[in-house]
Amino acid sequence: MTMAEAARDRSRPLMKLETSGCRVLIVDDEPSIRLILSSILENEGYQISEIDSGAKAISEIDNIRPDLVLLDVMMPGINGFEVCRMIRDNQDFQEIPIIFITALTQTKDLVEAFEAGANDYLTKPFNDSEVRVRVKNHLRLKKAGDKLKRYSSDLEKIVEEEAHELIKAERQAAFGQLIQGIIHNLKGPLTAISAGLQIARFSLKTADFAETDDQAISFCQTIGQSMEMIDSGAARLTGMINSMMSRSRAENSGSFVMTDLNKIVEDELRFLNADLTFKNKFKKNIRLADKPLTVKAIPSELAQVVSNLISNAIDALHNHPAPAISIETSSRGNNVYLALSDNGPGIPVENIDHVFDPLFTTKAKAGNDPVDANTPTGTGLGLYTCMRIIRSHQGNISVHNNPGGGTTFQVHLPMQ
Repeated sequence: MTMAEAARDRSRPLMKLETSGCRVLIVDDEPSIRLILSSILENEGYQISEIDSGAKAISEIDNIRPDLVLLDVMMPGINGFEVCRMIRDNQDFQEIPIIFITALTQTKDLVEAFEAGANDYLTKPFNDSEVRVRVKNHLRLKKAGDKLKRYSSDLEKIVEEEAHELIKAERQAAFGQLIQGIIHNLKGPLTAISAGLQIARFSLKTADFAETDDQAISFCQTIGQSMEMIDSGAARLTGMINSMMSRSRAENSGSFVMTDLNKIVEDELRFLNADLTFKNKFKKNIRLADKPLTVKAIPSELAQVVSNLISNAIDALHNHPAPAISIETSSRGNNVYLALSDNGPGIPVENIDHVFDPLFTTKAKAGNDPVDANTPTGTGLGLYTCMRIIRSHQGNISVHNNPGGGTTFQVHLPMQ
């Protein structure tokens, strides 16, 4: 069922529900009362079950599984009030309509009836029409409630499926953007390699080995420095390519494996350091636990959480004159913790309870033309995706504004 189909189905009138064929359980110790009620209700097309005591009603209700119970109050043994309470204690029958049949009309008796869990009452002697109307109305309400529960369940499944697709698209888009960023930032290491080679070539062309030893020494020093530039650039390039390949393999895996949270953080920082603005402009205070923090996780999903949280902090600091982020990992008891803080403006009080809601964002909407080309944009799925991933890993994610300014996101996961 699609969202549109569910909406059309919901639009059908709930109170025009058919009640014939419903099963009514009559519990009364007087055979004449059971006979009268059975005759009235059988003519309405209901299936009737009769029981003459409260004890039998309790023992048989699971087998009968009625849609409504007509229950006498004054019965030997277990009275109607106690029977009603015991029925309500059964989770399968907490919503079943129970109508008391009683000769008691004092307010205190009626209050006790409703406190016991009754939906309605009929006073003896009762009117045939009143019996029919009250039973029919409560059965309609019962059917309407059941139908609404089905709608709710169907809609939850639909929302779950659509959210899954949105998250999948978000992951693919995020990884695609990451790859584009890496490719863009490969120019830096490649430029360093190219520049180093050019210097080495120039030095070789202009060197005069017949001259003093000082020039030979200087030449060797220049060649050495150039080779260091080449090695450094090549190492950065190799590291990014290896990380990209590792991330790609993880994306295709989707399996829970033993994963070191510290390594996930280190890998994501290595990725982000390919962005020279992040590498050079941002002050970073990284405090990782001394020992590995092993959790059972899908590495690509955990990496996405770390990446999203860091990217979120970067966006919050895009106009800050001295941007700084702090990342800390630790363990306490049976949990591992990741805390990521920034020194940005913080989250407005009216928004902080909504940051994990789907499609909620305080950024310019992605796809719209921002006033400033450098203004961060968002889909409203980044933090929602983080929340869903962490919950699927049996963990929790929270956020709070820091007393001195800025925001802290904290993740905790069960340690393995």
